[in-house]
Amino acid sequence: MKLRLSILKLFKPIVWLCCTLLVGLSFVYIHSDGHLKFLSYFLVPFAVLATPTIYLFFEYYGETNGRTVIINADELVVIQKSGKVNHIPFSELAYIKLFKSARADGVWAYMGNPFEMFYHAQIWTNKGQVIVLTSVMDPDIDEALKLLTNVEIKVVRTVFANISI
Repeated sequence: MKLRLSILKLFKPIVWLCCTLLVGLSFVYIHSDGHLKFLSYFLVPFAVLATPTIYLFFEYYGETNGRTVIINADELVVIQKSGKVNHIPFSELAYIKLFKSARADGVWAYMGNPFEMFYHAQIWTNKGQVIVLTSVMDPDIDEALKLLTNVEIKVVRTVFANISI
């Protein structure tokens, strides 16, 4: 399985955010009889959603851009943007930390905040090296993690899944 950046997955939370902005502004404009003084009642809560979403957009883009991760039958192959290739056998993998929203797997997965659509997995090796797989990689990282059968997965539930090692 070959994982790389998907522009469609990267922009999905931004599209959701823009739709929320348009619907919210329309609602405020209609119910305020065209007076824009009530606009701040919408823009302040919207900024609470937009700020972390935009931050995660750039962080996940920076982490994923130009990197390809290939999962073979017995090893991970990480190809950096610079062309550096790193082969890591499955026997050297210690554990996986999956950082995901508490609502990410349920029925309400995409009805919440747009920044909850961003999640990532940190694959730790026995030597302390970390390989990061993000939710903006295609195909799905959940399917990719299922291929790593003998590695313990520790799920960390968080609202704001920024990539910090």
